[in-house]
Amino acid sequence: MTLTPFYLILTIANIVFFTVLYLLVPPLRDALSREDQFMENLTTILFLETFFVGLYATLKLPNKQRRKLYLAIPIVGLLGFLSELSFGERIFYFEAPEINGVKIDAVHDFLSVIYISWYHMPNRNAVALAVALIFGTILFWNRRYFAFNNLQKIFQNFFPSRFVTAAVLFSGMGLIIDLEIVHHDFLFFLEELFEMNGGLALLFSAFAIQVERKGYFVRTQKQLAYSQNLVGVTSILK
Repeated sequence: MTLTPFYLILTIANIVFFTVLYLLVPPLRDALSREDQFMENLTTILFLETFFVGLYATLKLPNKQRRKLYLAIPIVGLLGFLSELSFGERIFYFEAPEINGVKIDAVHDFLSVIYISWYHMPNRNAVALAVALIFGTILFWNRRYFAFNNLQKIFQNFFPSRFVTAAVLFSGMGLIIDLEIVHHDFLFFLEELFEMNGGLALLFSAFAIQVERKGYFVRTQKQLAYSQNLVGVTSILK
Protein backbone atom coordinates (compact mmCIF):
# COMPACT_ATOMS: atom_id res chain seq x y z
CA MET A 1 0.00 0.00 0.00
CA THR A 2 1.33 3.42 -0.95
CA LEU A 3 1.65 6.27 1.52
CA THR A 4 -1.37 8.36 0.51
CA PRO A 5 -4.04 5.62 0.74
CA PHE A 6 -2.53 4.43 4.02
CA TYR A 7 -2.74 7.96 5.41
CA LEU A 8 -6.37 8.35 4.32
CA ILE A 9 -7.37 5.03 5.88
CA LEU A 10 -5.52 5.80 9.11
CA THR A 11 -7.02 9.29 9.35
CA ILE A 12 -10.61 8.21 8.72
CA ALA A 13 -10.21 5.25 11.06
CA ASN A 14 -8.84 7.29 13.97
CA ILE A 15 -11.48 10.01 13.59
CA VAL A 16 -14.28 7.45 13.65
CA PHE A 17 -12.69 5.43 16.46
CA PHE A 18 -11.98 8.33 18.81
CA THR A 19 -15.35 9.98 18.13
CA VAL A 20 -17.24 6.78 18.90
CA LEU A 21 -15.07 6.28 21.97
CA TYR A 22 -15.81 9.80 23.19
CA LEU A 23 -19.55 9.47 22.64
CA LEU A 24 -20.01 5.96 24.02
CA VAL A 25 -17.48 5.84 26.86
CA PRO A 26 -17.97 8.93 29.06
CA PRO A 27 -15.21 8.02 31.57
CA LEU A 28 -12.64 8.46 28.77
CA ARG A 29 -13.78 11.92 27.74
CA ASP A 30 -11.26 13.76 29.88
CA ALA A 31 -8.43 11.69 28.41
CA LEU A 32 -9.58 12.63 24.92
CA SER A 33 -10.36 16.30 25.42
CA ARG A 34 -8.25 17.78 28.23
CA GLU A 35 -4.72 19.11 28.40
CA ASP A 36 -1.90 16.82 29.51
CA GLN A 37 -4.07 13.81 28.79
CA PHE A 38 -3.86 10.97 26.27
CA MET A 39 -4.86 12.84 23.11
CA GLU A 40 -2.59 15.80 23.72
CA ASN A 41 0.29 13.52 24.67
CA LEU A 42 -0.24 11.58 21.44
CA THR A 43 -0.11 14.86 19.50
CA THR A 44 3.13 15.77 21.27
CA ILE A 45 4.71 12.46 20.28
CA LEU A 46 3.63 12.88 16.65
CA PHE A 47 5.22 16.33 16.45
CA LEU A 48 8.44 15.05 18.00
CA GLU A 49 8.57 12.14 15.54
CA THR A 50 8.00 14.61 12.72
CA PHE A 51 11.02 16.58 13.82
CA PHE A 52 13.39 13.60 13.91
CA VAL A 53 12.08 11.79 10.81
CA GLY A 54 11.76 15.01 8.82
CA LEU A 55 15.20 16.28 9.80
CA TYR A 56 16.88 12.99 8.92
CA ALA A 57 15.09 12.65 5.58
CA THR A 58 15.63 16.29 4.65
CA LEU A 59 19.35 16.30 5.37
CA LYS A 60 19.72 13.18 3.22
CA LEU A 61 18.11 14.81 0.18
CA PRO A 62 20.58 15.29 -2.69
CA ASN A 63 18.70 18.31 -4.03
CA LYS A 64 19.80 21.41 -2.10
CA GLN A 65 16.78 23.50 -3.07
CA ARG A 66 14.35 20.87 -1.87
CA ARG A 67 16.44 20.40 1.24
CA LYS A 68 15.94 24.06 2.13
CA LEU A 69 12.24 23.91 1.28
CA TYR A 70 11.49 20.72 3.19
CA LEU A 71 13.47 21.83 6.23
CA ALA A 72 10.34 23.77 7.20
CA ILE A 73 8.59 20.48 8.01
CA PRO A 74 10.87 19.35 10.88
CA ILE A 75 11.04 22.94 12.13
CA VAL A 76 7.24 23.11 12.33
CA GLY A 77 7.30 19.70 14.00
CA LEU A 78 9.67 21.02 16.65
CA LEU A 79 7.55 24.12 17.19
CA GLY A 80 4.45 21.95 17.50
CA PHE A 81 6.20 19.73 20.04
CA LEU A 82 7.31 22.70 22.14
CA SER A 83 3.89 24.30 21.81
CA GLU A 84 2.16 21.18 23.13
CA LEU A 85 4.54 21.29 26.10
CA SER A 86 3.70 24.97 26.65
CA PHE A 87 7.36 25.61 25.84
CA GLY A 88 8.31 23.84 29.06
CA GLU A 89 6.25 26.06 31.36
CA ARG A 90 4.86 23.16 33.37
CA ILE A 91 8.17 21.31 33.30
CA PHE A 92 10.50 24.12 34.34
CA TYR A 93 7.89 26.00 36.40
CA PHE A 94 8.17 29.42 34.80
CA GLU A 95 5.35 31.86 34.15
CA ALA A 96 4.48 32.44 30.51
CA PRO A 97 3.90 36.07 29.48
CA GLU A 98 0.44 37.46 28.81
CA ILE A 99 -0.80 39.67 25.99
CA ASN A 100 -4.29 41.14 26.24
CA GLY A 101 -5.06 38.70 29.02
CA VAL A 102 -4.01 35.68 26.95
CA LYS A 103 -1.22 33.52 28.32
CA ILE A 104 1.28 32.91 25.51
CA ASP A 105 2.31 29.32 26.19
CA ALA A 106 1.66 27.98 22.69
CA VAL A 107 2.04 29.20 19.12
CA HIS A 108 -1.71 29.27 18.48
CA ASP A 109 -2.23 31.67 21.39
CA PHE A 110 -1.15 34.50 19.11
CA LEU A 111 -4.28 33.86 17.06
CA SER A 112 -6.35 34.28 20.22
CA VAL A 113 -4.61 37.61 20.84
CA ILE A 114 -5.47 38.75 17.32
CA TYR A 115 -9.08 37.63 17.73
CA ILE A 116 -9.51 39.40 21.08
CA SER A 117 -7.90 42.56 19.71
CA TRP A 118 -10.26 42.46 16.74
CA TYR A 119 -13.28 41.71 18.95
CA HIS A 120 -12.70 44.83 21.06
CA MET A 121 -11.88 46.98 18.06
CA PRO A 122 -14.32 49.75 17.08
CA ASN A 123 -16.03 49.06 13.75
CA ARG A 124 -14.62 45.54 13.78
CA ASN A 125 -17.06 44.36 11.11
CA ALA A 126 -15.85 47.04 8.72
CA VAL A 127 -12.25 46.06 9.44
CA ALA A 128 -13.06 42.39 8.84
CA LEU A 129 -14.77 43.26 5.56
CA ALA A 130 -11.79 45.36 4.44
CA VAL A 131 -9.35 42.54 5.25
CA ALA A 132 -11.57 40.04 3.43
CA LEU A 133 -11.70 42.30 0.37
CA ILE A 134 -7.92 42.71 0.36
CA PHE A 135 -7.32 38.97 0.58
CA GLY A 136 -10.04 38.32 -1.96
CA THR A 137 -8.41 40.73 -4.40
CA ILE A 138 -5.01 39.12 -3.89
CA LEU A 139 -6.46 35.67 -4.49
CA PHE A 140 -8.33 36.88 -7.57
CA TRP A 141 -5.24 38.40 -9.18
CA ASN A 142 -3.26 35.26 -8.43
CA ARG A 143 -6.05 32.83 -9.24
CA ARG A 144 -4.00 31.10 -11.92
CA TYR A 145 -1.65 29.81 -9.22
CA PHE A 146 -4.58 28.18 -7.45
CA ALA A 147 -6.00 26.51 -10.54
CA PHE A 148 -6.64 22.80 -10.22
CA ASN A 149 -3.96 21.91 -12.78
CA ASN A 150 -1.32 23.89 -10.93
CA LEU A 151 -2.27 22.39 -7.59
CA GLN A 152 -2.17 18.95 -9.16
CA LYS A 153 1.34 19.62 -10.46
CA ILE A 154 2.46 20.78 -7.03
CA PHE A 155 1.06 17.64 -5.41
CA GLN A 156 2.81 15.49 -8.01
CA ASN A 157 6.17 17.27 -8.01
CA PHE A 158 6.34 17.91 -4.28
CA PHE A 159 5.09 14.72 -2.67
CA PRO A 160 4.95 16.03 0.95
CA SER A 161 2.71 18.94 -0.10
CA ARG A 162 -0.47 16.86 -0.01
CA PHE A 163 0.14 15.93 3.63
CA VAL A 164 1.21 19.46 4.53
CA THR A 165 -2.10 20.68 3.09
CA ALA A 166 -3.99 18.21 5.28
CA ALA A 167 -1.95 19.31 8.31
CA VAL A 168 -2.82 22.96 7.64
CA LEU A 169 -6.53 22.17 7.27
CA PHE A 170 -6.71 20.10 10.45
CA SER A 171 -4.64 22.59 12.44
CA GLY A 172 -6.72 25.47 11.09
CA MET A 173 -9.95 23.84 12.24
CA GLY A 174 -8.38 23.23 15.64
CA LEU A 175 -7.31 26.87 15.87
CA ILE A 176 -10.80 28.11 15.06
CA ILE A 177 -12.29 25.93 17.80
CA ASP A 178 -9.57 27.12 20.19
CA LEU A 179 -10.90 30.67 19.86
CA GLU A 180 -13.88 29.43 21.91
CA ILE A 181 -16.42 31.41 19.95
CA VAL A 182 -18.86 28.66 20.90
CA HIS A 183 -18.52 26.75 24.16
CA HIS A 184 -19.29 23.04 24.26
CA ASP A 185 -17.48 20.08 25.76
CA PHE A 186 -17.57 18.19 22.47
CA LEU A 187 -15.71 21.05 20.80
CA PHE A 188 -12.81 20.60 23.22
CA PHE A 189 -12.61 17.01 22.03
CA LEU A 190 -12.76 18.08 18.39
CA GLU A 191 -9.97 20.59 18.98
CA GLU A 192 -7.68 17.90 20.38
CA LEU A 193 -8.72 15.47 17.65
CA PHE A 194 -7.99 17.96 14.88
CA GLU A 195 -4.67 18.95 16.42
CA MET A 196 -3.68 15.30 16.68
CA ASN A 197 -4.59 14.71 13.05
CA GLY A 198 -2.64 17.82 12.10
CA GLY A 199 0.37 16.24 13.78
CA LEU A 200 -0.32 12.94 12.04
CA ALA A 201 -0.50 14.61 8.63
CA LEU A 202 2.73 16.48 9.32
CA LEU A 203 4.41 13.20 10.28
CA PHE A 204 3.30 11.69 6.98
CA SER A 205 4.80 14.69 5.19
CA ALA A 206 8.10 13.73 6.82
CA PHE A 207 7.61 10.15 5.63
CA ALA A 208 6.90 11.57 2.17
CA ILE A 209 10.30 13.28 2.16
CA GLN A 210 11.86 9.90 2.84
CA VAL A 211 9.85 8.31 0.03
CA GLU A 212 10.83 11.11 -2.33
CA ARG A 213 14.48 10.73 -1.34
CA LYS A 214 14.42 7.00 -2.05
CA GLY A 215 12.65 7.60 -5.36
CA TYR A 216 15.32 10.10 -6.35
CA PHE A 217 18.02 7.58 -5.42
CA VAL A 218 16.37 4.87 -7.53
CA ARG A 219 16.05 7.22 -10.52
CA THR A 220 19.69 8.25 -10.14
CA GLN A 221 20.82 4.63 -10.06
CA LYS A 222 18.78 3.84 -13.18
CA GLN A 223 20.21 6.85 -14.99
CA LEU A 224 23.72 5.82 -13.97
CA ALA A 225 23.16 2.27 -15.18
CA TYR A 226 21.74 3.58 -18.45
CA SER A 227 24.76 5.86 -18.94
CA GLN A 228 27.16 2.99 -18.26
CA ASN A 229 25.34 0.76 -20.74
CA LEU A 230 25.38 3.55 -23.31
CA VAL A 231 29.12 4.01 -22.85
CA GLY A 232 29.63 0.25 -23.21
CA VAL A 233 27.62 0.10 -26.43
CA THR A 234 29.50 3.10 -27.82
CA SER A 235 32.84 1.45 -27.04
CA ILE A 236 31.80 -1.74 -28.83
CA LEU A 237 30.68 0.19 -31.89
CA LYS A 238 34.00 1.98 -32.03
